[in-house]
Amino acid sequence: VAMAAAPIYQEAGIAAISASSSHLDYSSIGDYIFRNNVLSTQESKNMLLYLIQAGCKRIGVLKVMTDYGESAIASLEEGLAEIGDGWDGEIVCVSEFTDGTVDFAPNITEFMEAECDGVIIMGVYNNIAPFALQLRETAPHMEISSIGGAYSNELLELAGEAVEGMYIPVAFNPDRDDEAVQNFVNEYKARMNGYIPQSVVAQAYENAYIVFQAIERAGSTDRTAIRDALYETDYDGITGHVAFNENGDATKAQLKFQVVDGKFVEITGDQTWDEYIASING
Repeated sequence: VAMAAAPIYQEAGIAAISASSSHLDYSSIGDYIFRNNVLSTQESKNMLLYLIQAGCKRIGVLKVMTDYGESAIASLEEGLAEIGDGWDGEIVCVSEFTDGTVDFAPNITEFMEAECDGVIIMGVYNNIAPFALQLRETAPHMEISSIGGAYSNELLELAGEAVEGMYIPVAFNPDRDDEAVQNFVNEYKARMNGYIPQSVVAQAYENAYIVFQAIERAGSTDRTAIRDALYETDYDGITGHVAFNENGDATKAQLKFQVVDGKFVEITGDQTWDEYIASING
């Protein structure tokens, strides 16, 4: 959707800031196009890293048949190239599905035949839940990692123990001990029947303030002036510091989370992707 809309905003000269578009080509559509979220490159590398850190050697990939899925696979291949011979494991199976699939038996059969000990799921919570429930019937101990969009109340409610132990990379920790974060989380939960905000929600919230501040810096609501001011963004938000590079991409860190006892828990102390690559390259 973001890829389809961006050329229209660009032609009209209206700055557009996505809170979720991770496709590599999104921001290159034009100089009015920004994103306050990580690229699929970073997310895919982290999904792989978490399974490597869990000791997996034979990893399968469950990929949704969309532009996102293709982009994520390309990003994963980039990560494997960076690792080179530094890891004694491999991606042994890539299995595809269409959004809305409810029977994942064919995919699970592929993973079992490939003797996978871990699987990366490139799909959102409504895909992950039925897959995980069916996977646990035949592979109760297989490690799972998935995208940041998996961080949702719905996943825990739908999948229950089937996603226990699953790893996900996210940009926002709603339990962070920070006054601004807790004020946001508490007000959001009060308005949304107890729903815990995830990264996309937090980034969308930040986007409004980023635009407000750009208008203030520009001293104008002129479209070009707002765009120019956005490139000067220096904003401390609830997901951390936000600034845009020359492509309109925000440089953001991702946090490692795991489902523990039915809750999302931040895991600290493990190597980041850059630290891991540096360690295996000596």
